[in-house]
Formats: sequence, C-alpha cells, structure tokens
Amino acid sequence: MGFRQIYISKATKLSCSDGQLIVHRNKEEQPISFPIEDLDIVFLEDPTAVITARLLTELAQKGVAFMTCGSNYLPAAISIPFNGYYKQPEILKFQFNCLPSKKNKMWETLIKAKIGNQLAVLENTVKDENTCELLKAYIANVKFGDSQNMEGAAAKAYFRSLFGPTFIRFGDTPISSALNYGYSILTGALIRSCAFNGLNGNIGIWHSNMQNANNLACDLVEPFRPVVDYYVYQHMEELTEPLSKEFRHGLINLVNEYVAVSKKKYQVSYAMEMLVDDYVEYLKTGDITCVHVPSFMVKTNDESDECE
Repeated sequence: MGFRQIYISKATKLSCSDGQLIVHRNKEEQPISFPIEDLDIVFLEDPTAVITARLLTELAQKGVAFMTCGSNYLPAAISIPFNGYYKQPEILKFQFNCLPSKKNKMWETLIKAKIGNQLAVLENTVKDENTCELLKAYIANVKFGDSQNMEGAAAKAYFRSLFGPTFIRFGDTPISSALNYGYSILTGALIRSCAFNGLNGNIGIWHSNMQNANNLACDLVEPFRPVVDYYVYQHMEELTEPLSKEFRHGLINLVNEYVAVSKKKYQVSYAMEMLVDDYVEYLKTGDITCVHVPSFMVKTNDESDECE
C-alpha cells in the first residue's frame, strides 16, 4: 500500500504510462507525474477532467483509492479494488457469522474511544471544565452496544461547547460543511482500507442502512472524527462558504496528522489500517484486547515516536 495522497483541483485529463499517474493540466503546461506504487489516495475535484479506463484499472490493481467530488466539493464517489484480498471469502464468512454480542462489544469500544477523543479536544481548546466532566461521566456510562446512546448525548454537549451554544451539527453553516467534508475524507480512507483487507463494507458494526454500501467504514471512522473537529476549530477564521481550496486541501491532509495508538504515534492513515487489521483479528478470535483504538493528540515538534 502506498503512502502519498494526491489532491488535484484542476486537470484536463488523467492517464497513466509506465506505472506513472499522468496529470495533464492544460496545453501551456507540461504534464506532471507520480509513481502509482507510491500512492494511497487520489482526490480529484475537477468535474471536467477526462479519466482513462486504463488509469482506473492500474489504480485499482495497486490498491489506490480514487475519489471524485460533486459541485459542493464533497466526495461523491470512490473507486477501490474489486478483490483486494486473497482470503476475501473467508473474511466474509467471519463477518456474516459475527454475533450481535460481539458487534455490541466492538461498538462500545469505538464509542468510548470517540468520546475520549472529544474530551481531549475540549481539554486542548476551550477548556470547558463542566462539559469535560460531563463527557467523563458519559464515557463511564457507555454500556454494551451503547444502549443508552451516550454517543448522542456526548455529541450534543461537545459540539455546543466547541462551536458555541447555538451550533447545530447538521445546520447549513460553513462549520458543518467543513466537518462534513473532513469526515468524508476520513471515511473514504477507511473504505479503501476495508476493501484492501477483504471486508464487505455493507456489513457494519452498528450502522445497518440498506442503502449505504459503506456501513463498516462509517462505524470505524468514529474515533477519528475529533481530528477533523480540532482542525476546523483551529481554523474557523479561515472558513468561507463555499470552502476555499486551501481549506479543503488542509482537510484532505488530515490523513497525515498523528494520533496515538498504544502510546506510540502514527499517521491517521496508518492508524486506520491498524484498526481495520485489528477488527479482522477480532472477528476471528473475539478477543477485544486485540483492538487498539486511536487517541487524539495535539501536534507538537517532538520527533519521538513515544507518547506520554
């Protein structure tokens, strides 16, 4: 799997030659190229660009996710490998046979991690002690499968503390647009990791929407969402409607930010691969201790791989 994310805002044509992604910008400029084997995600915003079938095939064979967006700049489609893993039938069997009790335990683990990361964001931003204490109580009360919906209660308190008491998560505001964009990018990265590991994205842990082909990625992305929240909070003065190219590029680049996993720091993209690997192992063994969820961490100049 590659390590580079390519963001293309304008292009006339995308093609491939000799293992290279070729980006044709216009007649006046020379095409630029990138080794396909180095790529992780290619993100294209220009709806007028011509894309060759050979390129799509090459990207799929190399396990590269290719994302395109709509007129609102939100990711609208993703191309991923059709058969990304040689033991795909075996993995599918584990998914189908996963008992509700096992899914409930996994969901409990993900939600505790998500609320814990929301707490860390507040502690490093608004420092709202009352809401922080409330989130701690919600974490303690997350039960099997989050049957009491501590996730929803925590989200309501968290977003109002972070973005103001009048903020409505799904309102028509630049903040909501930025959050939606960032969440879509992270979900897209997880869709790719799930496919590469032979998982069927339709079979979720908690999400079960029959019209959503990516229920699983929508579940696994939960602990990573606060990474987007923190970025949007830190850059609220730069928010515009629609989102600027620079802001969108910053959100795409969040897959290169760091989170902590088992007290070591990893880029978000790699931590996602680790979580997907752990989930596959959990499906096989039922041992929740093999699942290592990410913890939010503030970016520092410390180059050490160890986290306090």
